[in-house]
Amino acid sequence: MQMKIKIYTNSDIIYYGLKEILYSNQFNFELLNNIKDLANCDDASTIHIIDNVLLFDTHNIDLIKRCTSHNIVLLQTTYLQSSLQNLFNIIINLDEKDETIKFKIFKLFNNKTDHQQTNAILSEREIEVLKLIVSGYQNKEIADKLNISINTVLTHRKNISQKTGIKSVSGLTIFAVLKNIISLEETTNL
Repeated sequence: MQMKIKIYTNSDIIYYGLKEILYSNQFNFELLNNIKDLANCDDASTIHIIDNVLLFDTHNIDLIKRCTSHNIVLLQTTYLQSSLQNLFNIIINLDEKDETIKFKIFKLFNNKTDHQQTNAILSEREIEVLKLIVSGYQNKEIADKLNISINTVLTHRKNISQKTGIKSVSGLTIFAVLKNIISLEETTNL
């Protein structure tokens, strides 16, 4: 399932910065400067990232309170009182590393689509291939390590991508961490 991200901000720097950080084949971006569009927030495939500067308008806070999909992310660019922070599933701060931001967004999306992810059960061989992919091995190296042909590796990669809906290595790495296929510590060695 493709993730749709709507970024609500009046800042081009914030929008293009987030787009650069989160860019991958799984993300479909839409820039919305008007938070009134949040009224359509019930689609579980859409993540709404809201710059908290827009929350200085109390009408916008009311819109967030009415949203029932619970896929709202706060981009904390200025101080926001904790009672308002509770309206959001996750909070992203401007000083967080790229990988932390990606991890938080994928985790939120993964939680929303877990019921769909049950169809994405990987075979033991696909898990072996996935571990090698996220460890940085190339197709030929994977084939040699597992004593299979390159065509078989490509078939496994295709199946993994279809089952998870993820095409990028960074996305597969996050998926593997979230599904406890690899540990977060293992990713620091990559």
